[in-house]
Amino acid sequence: MGIDGFLSGSDEYYSYLNVLTTPTKNYDLEVYKLSEMNQKQITECNKKTLDFVTSEVREHMKNKALRNLIEERGVTSPQNASALRILDKYHQDYLQENTQLY
Repeated sequence: MGIDGFLSGSDEYYSYLNVLTTPTKNYDLEVYKLSEMNQKQITECNKKTLDFVTSEVREHMKNKALRNLIEERGVTSPQNASALRILDKYHQDYLQENTQLY
């Protein structure tokens, strides 16, 4: 859930589409003129984003603060907010034990 379904190779896939990924949003560089980059540069940026987000999730899990990260991401991602509501409804005991809010 915290990794947003990242798949191996998605960095390169999105670069073919001329899409720059960030931890909170994907940007079509044809619409959002954020940077002039070639496909290789986009792939490298997207890979760094994936690596960062994966590390971020792992650290939040180690610190038992994954819930905080998901709550933060829920503000910009309706999918995460919906998933969190479903987890709250069906897996409350697990969430209370492993995802305390700080």
